[in-house]
Amino acid sequence: MLTLDKFEEASEKVKEVTLETKLVYSDFLSEQTGNKVYLKPENMQFTGAYKVRGAYYKISTLTETERKKGLITASAGNHAQGVAYAAKCYGCKAVIVMPTTTPLIKVNRTKSYGAEVVLCGDVYDEACQKAYELAEEKGYTFIHPFDDLAVATGQGTIAMEIFKELPLVEYILVPIGGGGLATGVSTLAKLLNPHIKVIGVEPQFFIDAGFVYDEITELITTKDMSERKAKMIELGDAFIAFPGGTGTLEEITEVMSKVSLKHLDAPCILYNLNGYYDSLKQLLDHMIKMGLSSENRQQGIYFADDMEDIKALLATVTK
Repeated sequence: MLTLDKFEEASEKVKEVTLETKLVYSDFLSEQTGNKVYLKPENMQFTGAYKVRGAYYKISTLTETERKKGLITASAGNHAQGVAYAAKCYGCKAVIVMPTTTPLIKVNRTKSYGAEVVLCGDVYDEACQKAYELAEEKGYTFIHPFDDLAVATGQGTIAMEIFKELPLVEYILVPIGGGGLATGVSTLAKLLNPHIKVIGVEPQFFIDAGFVYDEITELITTKDMSERKAKMIELGDAFIAFPGGTGTLEEITEVMSKVSLKHLDAPCILYNLNGYYDSLKQLLDHMIKMGLSSENRQQGIYFADDMEDIKALLATVTK
């Protein structure tokens, strides 16, 4: 149950591991919207994200016996690091199951907190299944990234800090993702002020932006992020990344990794509308110059400036 007492308890508890992220007034966004807009810079946390809040509070609610058995989770990013760091603070073992396509920097960062990393599967669902199997086999306590009330309570402590700093806040915009952060923030915000408006934000799928073209793209509906990632990798002739609509950067780079490793036969085409993917293209070029990759490894990854380029690529590389 998400109660005010629990949120207050969690707010005090997470102070042991979080940095104070004071609201930052945005002149630009305020001018653009005609409102007073503030940002909550949770990217400044020690682990790089708010996820440590939910992980640490969840672990605090476990019994000593549960902690001694060890903790386990599945994640390819911020939750992995949050659990690893929180477990280190409690002096208990942490096992993190990550997809084999997880960027090495995230694997190493997770290991740096003392966690044991197990690489398994191509997508999150497969890593998660492995984590459940290990939990059953070894007796580990599973820490879910978002489908857990204690985790959501920990994430919701962000709302408590917002209210303390900005008591008259009228709207809070929160990313939805898996739902843990949105659940915690919206519940606490409504407990503190029933009249506040909490707006959940998700990337707008490219169909709403007019990015559906006959014989090129089709709409694929999925129930959550992990299923979406799996569907992206299972696509047939080609994977086309559209600006702001196909998937997160992590998901797109995962597909690119599978293409370069020859684990995926379909080519990856990035629609570089107005230079949207320029930085990614420059990174790949730099990796070749530094000897960290090669043109052969990157064969199958293409950048298209417009729809005509995409049509031309589909006509040649998918034959």
